[in-house]
Amino acid sequence: MNISMRSFVIAVISAVTIALLQPWILDNQWIAILAVTLVGFFFTVTQQETKARRFLVSLLVSSLVFSVLVAGISFFRELLRNTPHTALPIPFPLSPVDIGIIAGACLFLTFMGGLLGIAAKALYALYSKKLPTVIFILGPFVLTIASLGIAKVRIGGTVISAYHGWPYPYLTHQLKDALDGFMIDRWAFSPGSLWHNIFFNYAIYFLLLLAVHFGIQKINARTKKQHDFVLWSSALILILSLGFLSSLPIRKAFISHEMRKAIACETDTECTFISKIGPYGCGLAINAKDQSRIISLVNDFPWTYYNPTCVQENPRATCVEQRCQITIDQPNEYAWVRLKNAIKYCDVAAITQSHDRRIVAILKQGDVIKAIEPDLDDVFDLVQASGCPEIRMATE
Repeated sequence: MNISMRSFVIAVISAVTIALLQPWILDNQWIAILAVTLVGFFFTVTQQETKARRFLVSLLVSSLVFSVLVAGISFFRELLRNTPHTALPIPFPLSPVDIGIIAGACLFLTFMGGLLGIAAKALYALYSKKLPTVIFILGPFVLTIASLGIAKVRIGGTVISAYHGWPYPYLTHQLKDALDGFMIDRWAFSPGSLWHNIFFNYAIYFLLLLAVHFGIQKINARTKKQHDFVLWSSALILILSLGFLSSLPIRKAFISHEMRKAIACETDTECTFISKIGPYGCGLAINAKDQSRIISLVNDFPWTYYNPTCVQENPRATCVEQRCQITIDQPNEYAWVRLKNAIKYCDVAAITQSHDRRIVAILKQGDVIKAIEPDLDDVFDLVQASGCPEIRMATE
C-alpha cells in the first residue's frame, strides 16, 4: 500500500470511528474537540513520509478527507433522524452553511492536532532517553487529575453528593437535600481522605505504568523486536484520560438516548409528565411505564439540579403523532396568539389541522400548542405568509 493510499484509508477509518462515537461524545463540546484533535495527532504518528513538504501535504489531504467525510456523515445522520417517521419532531436543522462550518472546524482541529504530533515527534527525537522518567512521574499525575471526570452519586445522611476521582474518590460535589429537596451547589474536599486517596490513586497508576514497562521488556526479549515504552505508555495515558473525561458525557448521552426511546405512545393515557430533570431541561413527557426507570437514571447522574427559571403553566403530557409531548392548558385566545407568533418566527416544526378547526402544533423545542383557528385553513395562510418552508403541515 503506497503512502497516499495509506493516508486515505486511515482518514476514512478515523471518520467512520468518529461518526460512530458522535452521539456519545458530542454531548460535551470539549470532548468532541479533543477527539478530533487526537485524530490529527494520530495522522502524524502513522505518517511514513520523510520529506517535510510531502509530509505536510499528506497531513493536509488526510485532514481534508476526514473533515469532508465527518461533515457528510453528520448531514445524512441528521437527515435520517429528522424524517417524519423518527422520534424527533424537528425539521432538518443543518443548512449548507452548517455543513461547511462543521467541515472547516474539523479541518482546522485535525491539522492543528497533526502539528502537535510533529512537535511531539521532535520532542521524542531530542529527549527519547529522558522521556521514560518523565512519563513515570507525570503520567500517574495526569491520570489522577483526569479521574475527576468519573463520579458516583451517594447519600450521606440527608445530602445527596457526587464523589469524584477513581478508583478512590477525593472530591465531593454536594447536590441537594434528599428530604426537602433544597438545592446545594458546593464543592468540598472529602474530610480526612483527600491526600491519602490522591496518593493511593497516584500509586495505582504508577504501578500500572510500571507493569507496562516490564511487560514491554519481556515482549521485546521474546520477539526480538523493539517495542517502545514511551509510545505505548503515552498512548495508554491518552486513551485512559479521554475515557475518564468522557465518562459523564457518555452517561448523559446514554440517558438522553433512553429518554428518546421512552416517548413512544398510542394514547394520551400512556403519557406522563416529569419535572426537575436537571441537565435535561425543565420537564419531559414520557410513557408512564418508563417513568420510574428514567427518574432513577436522572437521579443517579451528578449535577442534577432544578432550574428555578423553569416555569410552565399547567404542563400536561399528551400523545401526538405517537410521541409523548408536553402541552400547556391555555385559553384559546392566548394559545392562538402564541401559535401565530411561533409561526411568524419559524419556531414551529409541524402543524396538524382537523376539519373542526382544531390545531395541534409541535414547536422545534418539543412543546405542543393546541388551539382552535377562527376559520378553516387560517393556520395554513399564516404559514404561507411566514415564508418558513420547513414547517410540515397535514389535515386530518
